[in-house]
Amino acid sequence: MTTFEATKTVRGDHPAFSDHFPGNPMLPGAVLAELVVESAREAGWTIVAIDLLKFAKPIRAGGTLRILFKRSGPTAQFDCSMANAVVASGKLRLAE
Repeated sequence: MTTFEATKTVRGDHPAFSDHFPGNPMLPGAVLAELVVESAREAGWTIVAIDLLKFAKPIRAGGTLRILFKRSGPTAQFDCSMANAVVASGKLRLAE
């Protein structure tokens, strides 16, 4: 098993926050998926599909998103957390 950790800053000036629930901004799931895929590519992995993406808590502006990947063969499990709380998790299918 291979592990990899990435961190991303969730900036309040990201354009998605202005339209995604004005008055109660949260990061859209599509943007989170993009951050996960971008981070996996930084590890040198080729993504075939996102097989699972579960949301546990809303992701608010400000702070650092920590993404911990655990790869085993052609799959990688991941947990996304902010302030030591899991906000999302899922599974990627990777090219071998």
